[in-house]
Amino acid sequence: FRRSVAQGLDFVAYYTWGHAISQYPANRQSGGFFYRDPDVNWSDGPGSQFHLLERGAGFNDIRHNFLTHFVWELPFTTGNNRFLRGWQIAGIGSARSGNPFDLAGGPQNRYRRSSRPNIVAGASPYTGNAVGREQPYLNRAAFAMPGPDSEFPGRAVLGNAGRFLLKGPGRWNVDLSLIKHIRLKEPHRIEFRAEVFNLFNHTNWGSDMNTNFLSPTFGRMNNPASASRQVQLGIRYVF
Repeated sequence: FRRSVAQGLDFVAYYTWGHAISQYPANRQSGGFFYRDPDVNWSDGPGSQFHLLERGAGFNDIRHNFLTHFVWELPFTTGNNRFLRGWQIAGIGSARSGNPFDLAGGPQNRYRRSSRPNIVAGASPYTGNAVGREQPYLNRAAFAMPGPDSEFPGRAVLGNAGRFLLKGPGRWNVDLSLIKHIRLKEPHRIEFRAEVFNLFNHTNWGSDMNTNFLSPTFGRMNNPASASRQVQLGIRYVF
């Protein structure tokens, strides 16, 4: 969507919806294929008898993605005063849904892989806490350890939690620029730029989460996915 809202103001917006589905993790050697028959080689791919149990959201399943940007030629800058004319404000805003993530940490199942937990009916997997390191994002009470497998002593049955079942918190960000154009002899000009990245100093938390449901810090975020506010000043010569 693009529209000139008013004289000197240009506004553009984009929105995409998507849903990625797969049967294998992004890196087959890093785990995630919990129900694979260990006697079936990876080269057999879908020939593995349990590959359908791994069908679920892909690691890149970002459902909603919104982006907008604008450029505004300030209306009081059209006169002959060299200091007042040539000012622009530009901005970029983005918002997107969170990354999917997988659960891990259960005992080994009959296929010599770590089992996912069982889902507790009626319990929300999310705590509703503010996202951060101090409080868990996930509700441990929503998951239960899979029971023992009677046919394979010392092993657990397969948990019923699917792959990439849960979603991390969404992310949003706003950047803003103030630009002063000084026109010289055509086509030369100088630009003075003041740019603010992460204008509202908003912390975005990513998929760097402890998803081991046996860990005492289960469900907590480890590191922010974005930097704090940064201010940049610059001069640009265009010719």
